Amino acid sequence: MTRNTITIMVAVFVFTVFIVSGFYNKTETNVAQAQAATLLTPADFTYLGYYDVNAIAVWGHGLTHRYINGDLRFLTMDYPTTLREFSIAGKNYGDLITLTTNVWPDIGGCIWYHTGYWWDEAGQKLWNTTGPDYTTIYDPAQICTRTLNSNGTISNYKRVTLEGIPAKRAFGGVQPVPAWFQTQYGVGPYVTGWGGYTSLAAQGGGASFGSAMYSFPDISNLANDSQVPSAQIKTLADHGPANSNDWYASGSVPTSYDRGVRLTVPINYFDGGDLRPNGICSDQSCNALAPINPPASGAQWLSPAPDGKARFVWGDNYKNTGNWIDTPTKKGFISIANLAKGKAWYCSSTLCSEQSTQELHIFDPDQLGQAALGSLPPWKIQPSSMMELNVPRTLGYASASAYGKLDGATFDPVTNRLYIMGFGISPASIYYNRLYVYQVNAGATTPPPPPAPPGPTPPPPPPTGTDMQISANPTSISSGGSSTLNYSWNSSTRHVVKINGTAPAASCSNGTCTGTMSVSPTTTTTYTMTAVLIDSSPAPSVSTTVTVTSGTPILGDINLDRIVNSVDYSILNSDWFTSAARSDLNSDGLVNAIDYSILNANWFRTW
Repeated sequence: MTRNTITIMVAVFVFTVFIVSGFYNKTETNVAQAQAATLLTPADFTYLGYYDVNAIAVWGHGLTHRYINGDLRFLTMDYPTTLREFSIAGKNYGDLITLTTNVWPDIGGCIWYHTGYWWDEAGQKLWNTTGPDYTTIYDPAQICTRTLNSNGTISNYKRVTLEGIPAKRAFGGVQPVPAWFQTQYGVGPYVTGWGGYTSLAAQGGGASFGSAMYSFPDISNLANDSQVPSAQIKTLADHGPANSNDWYASGSVPTSYDRGVRLTVPINYFDGGDLRPNGICSDQSCNALAPINPPASGAQWLSPAPDGKARFVWGDNYKNTGNWIDTPTKKGFISIANLAKGKAWYCSSTLCSEQSTQELHIFDPDQLGQAALGSLPPWKIQPSSMMELNVPRTLGYASASAYGKLDGATFDPVTNRLYIMGFGISPASIYYNRLYVYQVNAGATTPPPPPAPPGPTPPPPPPTGTDMQISANPTSISSGGSSTLNYSWNSSTRHVVKINGTAPAASCSNGTCTGTMSVSPTTTTTYTMTAVLIDSSPAPSVSTTVTVTSGTPILGDINLDRIVNSVDYSILNSDWFTSAARSDLNSDGLVNAIDYSILNANWFRTW
């Protein structure tokens, strides 16, 4: 090996470590660089356009992204449990995307009504958190991970819970924490939360009426269904419980609680402002029965508050839109708030509003850090700046409806672009979903993952002998008899399976194919199951076999194991003086001494 060759190999190794170590997902700036970086502002976000997407249902939720051989792919959940992936390659703004690049019908659970996702590029895992909608019980926050296999299955599924954190405060997904922030504020490598939304009638678990964020440690070494103890969790933001009393009804200053701040000013009828009975209107009939009079005297949480700022109302939420943006020149945690606009009221199990709107909220990481240190109450965390997003969309009327919501957002550091998914918000007669794109002024972009090597994609390793199973029942038959072959194989690798040169019938599910076949060999026959790897030359293969012996059994070999012995005697003895056909060796309708004599005459003979 030459010195130049060694130099090239070292360079490739260093670059690979640079990528795999997490640079792509966790842009790691040191503390000095972070202090020099300026906080993001709304002026750093420029709207570019949108793609219409009907490759997923309008009741979908969540958004994250990954790169496959240099192609940007988006992952989102189709109602109720199907994960779909699509690409925007070759598309222009305004184009319609109809095809998926992959589908996973089942991602292993961890899915309630509100669910947030994050693709871990370094670990090649899909993370998600989830929270219930209508509940009266406490549910702990759940963190789930799994590997997405290329054949539409998953593996390495893991679920852990966070002690003391309600699921309704942590359904927005997961984000990696910049290394400088971990060092400076003593938090774990991941955060979850984002906050907002709860039912007016069922408040189990206590949602956060504003931003929520909790750091937690690496869970890779934890067992499935284990729990992260509360001592390892830090609170960076929290506006729960949702039903806390209004501090500014009398113009006072908050001392123990505040709701989240928003830019647009709603007319809040939820908190004692609407004196009409709750059942006055049916679900989804909000527009016809909006309140006419101003909020009743004594109503709470009216906006604007004495400080001139508006506050969250029932149904306002951040969904799966939280993203930590951290570069040498810019920093900030951003979320998209889905908010009620105009009058907002309760209407027979529905959280209603005249319209809905969305706002970009930017949070200062250093304030989040102060909350983690305990020097700032987590309920005092509010956006440092806000901007209403005026994107092409249908104006939804029901604040709690899945329609008209920007349900997921993901930041791509390769291009410094923010992608925001809205479900069912194109013209009402079509109800496509829309993927909005913003350019973020965040400094230099991050290198993408290395592309695949040139030439054809290397094939996966050939299946091993343990991938295939074949058995026969029974393995010994008499001439004219039959045996059943039972077989299975792992379908996750690309290969063709044959038994004695013919592809067997099989059904495949969750990466495994199984089937049965009836055979009637007239002579002893070996059945060889072979798996041949496709797209490879020469084609490697592996095989496994089972042999079915056939012939004319000797009278007395009752169990057909090809020898007359004590096993057969025991069977005959158990059938004594019955009409059991298996032991009635002379076929006279009775098992007796004549049959015993036949067996005894053939004792220890084989066939």
